[in-house]
Amino acid sequence: MEKELLHNLYHELKTMRLSGMADEIIEQMISTEYDLRSSKKINKLIRRSRMRYPEAVIDEMTYAPERHLDIKAIEKLSECRWIEERKNLIITGLTGAGKTYMACALGMAAIHQFMNVYYTSANLLIMELQKAESQGTILDELKALAKFDLIIIDDFGLMNLDLNACRNLFQLISEREG
Repeated sequence: MEKELLHNLYHELKTMRLSGMADEIIEQMISTEYDLRSSKKINKLIRRSRMRYPEAVIDEMTYAPERHLDIKAIEKLSECRWIEERKNLIITGLTGAGKTYMACALGMAAIHQFMNVYYTSANLLIMELQKAESQGTILDELKALAKFDLIIIDDFGLMNLDLNACRNLFQLISEREG
């Protein structure tokens, strides 16, 4: 119904020699549809990511002088080429420095470029891998995780790693390197 209405409107405008208006209506309709589909896809990617701070953004607070961050490096990282190049990023700093928020902001930048992102804590990831191993589905779990463009592993230094957990994490990293 809507397509037919649009088609008729387009032809009526063309008949009245209002070609510019007809073309503009088509352009606006395409733009609106694209924006709607993009928004839906981004919302789906955000839900799937399980992002801790889905509202995280790189903004003027990121560049506050007291944070002593390298603005050029942050801007380059937010372009997400490092993800496409399959490079790793380790964010270090004192407790409360904003490492998790920055990781989420970079993850959200990737999502807005339609990349698949997965956020987890190191403890939860280790438990999920151990559970998969005990159920005999570790290879399936590793392959599923390897499909993400970016995996954010938070609080990596806050847990004890036994040999089995180290092996599972190494397998995940190895699987992702392609």
